[in-house]
Amino acid sequence: MAGSWDKFIRFQNCTDIQIRNLQFDNWRIDQFGGVELYDCQRWWVDSCHFYNSDVTSNPGDKDRLCLIAYESTAGNNDQSDCWFTNNVVSDLAVNIHCAKRVHIEGNTVSRSPVTGGIVCCAFNVNGSTLEDYWICNNLVIDPDGAGIYVVLDGTQKDDTTYRGLHINNNRVKLGLVPDALNGTQISSRAIYIGAGNNGVATTGNVLHDFEVCGNTVWVTRPAASLAVTNGILINNSVAANWDIRRGRIEGNLLYGNGTGTAVEARLCSDVVVVDNEAIDWSVGFLVEMGSGDRVEENRSGATNLFSSPVAPATQELSLAVGSYRVWLVGAGSVTAAAHTAVGSGFAAATGAAPITIVVTTAGTVTFTVAGVVTRAGVEMLTTTAFSLAFASSTGDNVVRNNRVLGSPVNGYAITGSPLASDHVQQEIFTPSTVAAGDLLYGSAAGTLSALAVGSAGKVVRSNGTLPVYSSATYPDTFAAGDLPYATAANAVGALGIGAANRVLTSTGSAPQWSANLAAAALPVGASSFVTWDVGAGSTLMLTRQTRVNAPLALGNTPDASVAFRANLMLTGGVNQVGIFSDSTPGSDATASFYAHDVLPRTAVASYTTATVAGVRVRDAAKGANSTITTLIGVDIANQTAGGANYSIRTGTAECRFGGAGIFGANATTPSPAAVLQLESTTQGLLLPRMTTTQRDAISSPPDGLVIYNSTVPAVQARVGGAWVSL
Repeated sequence: MAGSWDKFIRFQNCTDIQIRNLQFDNWRIDQFGGVELYDCQRWWVDSCHFYNSDVTSNPGDKDRLCLIAYESTAGNNDQSDCWFTNNVVSDLAVNIHCAKRVHIEGNTVSRSPVTGGIVCCAFNVNGSTLEDYWICNNLVIDPDGAGIYVVLDGTQKDDTTYRGLHINNNRVKLGLVPDALNGTQISSRAIYIGAGNNGVATTGNVLHDFEVCGNTVWVTRPAASLAVTNGILINNSVAANWDIRRGRIEGNLLYGNGTGTAVEARLCSDVVVVDNEAIDWSVGFLVEMGSGDRVEENRSGATNLFSSPVAPATQELSLAVGSYRVWLVGAGSVTAAAHTAVGSGFAAATGAAPITIVVTTAGTVTFTVAGVVTRAGVEMLTTTAFSLAFASSTGDNVVRNNRVLGSPVNGYAITGSPLASDHVQQEIFTPSTVAAGDLLYGSAAGTLSALAVGSAGKVVRSNGTLPVYSSATYPDTFAAGDLPYATAANAVGALGIGAANRVLTSTGSAPQWSANLAAAALPVGASSFVTWDVGAGSTLMLTRQTRVNAPLALGNTPDASVAFRANLMLTGGVNQVGIFSDSTPGSDATASFYAHDVLPRTAVASYTTATVAGVRVRDAAKGANSTITTLIGVDIANQTAGGANYSIRTGTAECRFGGAGIFGANATTPSPAAVLQLESTTQGLLLPRMTTTQRDAISSPPDGLVIYNSTVPAVQARVGGAWVSL
């Protein structure tokens, strides 16, 4: 059949129509389809085959439809009780507009042109009504545009009512659409509801009581050849100004190719988005909150292309053109290296630093696992798993128990400011369980980890921000300054820290508070060093008896082999004393007072040691280019010590100093006539022994110098500038 507006069949103002088991070839029918139903009621088209045997000969590509049904005047309700079931439609679309009680079920629609596969619109009439549409159990393959398209069509109209819309259990495959007239077209969306163009201002349009449930969407083409826009879109904007409320988007399964948004809902109210799963989309869920919305129990992420996360150590994957995220859990690494694939970003991923590789030419990539890796993934890049937008006019929204799968760039992206009535609970850590006593803390942006505080002697600090956490049981509110911690498995409680002068401690099972402490009190208890800085210019005073049962150090690290070490950096220009005793001796003739003393404990029967020194002055006391006017190794003050001379004792021998500077060795009472007095009945005086050559090497020997010359041999003295043998 040829010619503009030619039809196979046209019904107007008819009732009780059945068209069954027929085939329609739409060759040469260029507009609005071969079957037209105009203001008709109680009609049924079932088990027919609509096709176009020569798509290249159509004079135009607009509205290549197998069937069109609509009402002539808005609101006259002349189109109702419509059934389009169990039909096969190829290279054509199905349009049923402005009707009530419509069933589009069990059909297969392939390669529909231009607008979409199954299209239900207001059709350029103000005040139209679409009510009780059941679009269920259909298979839509590679539509041009959207698979199921329920929007305002053409010029945006006002006062349109969409009510009781049920889009359930359909399967939509998005791909490429061969079009001989216009070139290859793409599938952009699977299910599209609401404003056809949300940039156009409209008034009075309503979408109430709808559901999109149990549908399956999948994209079979790689991102390089097909960039889809949405899996499911509920479209609205401030300009479009639709009243969209009381909807349910539940149980849908959406498989993408790394592009587009799986589920997008804009400015809806009292809409439930629950139990959906989005795999391999750029954005999993984008919800622009209205009021009373619920986003719960959804899952968003990517397919892990690793056959095993840890074995074998080297794996080779064939990757299509696109972007991929490489991540792992553990202390090891996963290194990506291009084999036959071409791209960028090939490097080593660690637990702290995932990588993104971009494949520009499809091929194989080698992944090598090294070190301890408990989990790893190679995923099609997910930019954001959950994107939530809040505005000042929103409220009473609930977001909870959503699960981020794998390792997207952003788990949650929240814009705007939730109101006090909005409840947003993010999934923030993996695994999803915590042990009793665990303290949750923010380990990264939007994520939590569990900190085990069950061991005694641990201290917990906050960096100035509060964690957001997920658990099966949790309080709705916390007091200012409360510390949330896990009181039992998957249960979170609050620990009040608002009281002053308290210290958080751990007894080995749960955190607790000590009793109040005095101002500036220092509680100390640790298995290693404890540091306390009292501040510049401050003095640490101990006014009670103090016991130290460990090595003590001043200015350096304690050493288990040294009981006391002093290594303080003293400032020059003042008197400097290493150890100072400011004490007054007691009045007791039998007691002794020591400024410094080495006191042995129980005697050891037999021992060997290198050196025992009571007082030791090292050569290092004088450094390079320095001068010490007076260096005293041992200083004995000139107070009178009874009637005895001052002495230095070394073992059983004794050296004594007389009051007039006399030195005596073993002389009980040195003679005041002698400077040096040596006394012994068993020992003599041994002079320095040397050869003649060595003697003559002495520089400027003075008269009176005495030696023993072993060459002569003889005792020799220097007399009158010459050596004389005695």
